[in-house]
Amino acid sequence: MELALDTARSWADKAAATLTDLPDTPGAVALRAAADHLIERAAAPLG
Repeated sequence: MELALDTARSWADKAAATLTDLPDTPGAVALRAAADHLIERAAAPLG
């Protein structure tokens, strides 16, 4: 499970780095927020 979470974090970090070149449009902000949210959910304990 930890390996999967580390891999997801790595991809989210790569996506965030790519998005830094984009202006702060609603779409770019939403993509950043979605990546952050997905990582938080994946790291949260089940239950």
